[in-house]
Amino acid sequence: MGKKSKTPKKKTSTPPASTNEEENNMNKETYEALNRLSLALNDLDDKIESTTLSHYRHLTNEVSEAHKMMTSGAELIKATSTKYTLVGKVDVAEGAKLTQDLRKGAELVSTGVLVLFDSSIGASRSYRAHAKQSARGVIASLMRLVQCFLDGSALPANAAELRDGNTIGAQRTGAVWEACDGMVKVPKGNRAAMRRELLTWVVECNETMQEFQDTVDLGPLSDGNHGDDDNAEEEDYDDFRDDDDQYTSLVINIVTAYLALLEMFSRHIECNSQKLVNVQEKLFL
Repeated sequence: MGKKSKTPKKKTSTPPASTNEEENNMNKETYEALNRLSLALNDLDDKIESTTLSHYRHLTNEVSEAHKMMTSGAELIKATSTKYTLVGKVDVAEGAKLTQDLRKGAELVSTGVLVLFDSSIGASRSYRAHAKQSARGVIASLMRLVQCFLDGSALPANAAELRDGNTIGAQRTGAVWEACDGMVKVPKGNRAAMRRELLTWVVECNETMQEFQDTVDLGPLSDGNHGDDDNAEEEDYDDFRDDDDQYTSLVINIVTAYLALLEMFSRHIECNSQKLVNVQEKLFL
């Protein structure tokens, strides 16, 4: 009797540790790092005006370097976010490797803003406020992009969805692009920041005035809609808060006076803005 030949057992190779965990770790670490940057930016106080401005028209070397860091970081994020989304939808492991560049870009943006907030730099309140607001927008949009790959909401469920279905990643990338464009457009220096803040206020003021004026032009509500009882003033106040297209006679008089005051103040700001700029320029000659 011949010996039974033993069939060699197939070697079952132990599969390597799932890359999903590594991918999630990289995305998670990036998300946590971005969150720390977001908290650090949020804690910066942009309400206090600097006692001494270091520059007005011409930038100092420190301010130029800070602005360069912010713009280069935004450009790096913008370029990397597209690759991160496209590669991540096909291979999450490869996409997760790009988070290093995303973090580097975010750190450059945040560092540039932190430099501007140093008291020795002499950046104005408006300059620091513009930089902080834009930087927070970049970090927040980037966090949302990483989050959709971290929780898997941006990953396609099948081949068809990979081709033309899931657009969450593309939408979040578009938001990152928009925020980065805003970062690049941050006004350069104290002069540009002050002028933009002033013009922004004037534009918003004019828009508010136009909204009120359109309603005033409709005239007061007819007297038949409201009685002259003891609660007339309370009713008129309630009418002012309602979504009606017209105001009562009492309220329309108040709004008309308010418009006249606001228009006078707005024109005063517009007329004197150039004088203010000239005075500030003479101080920094």
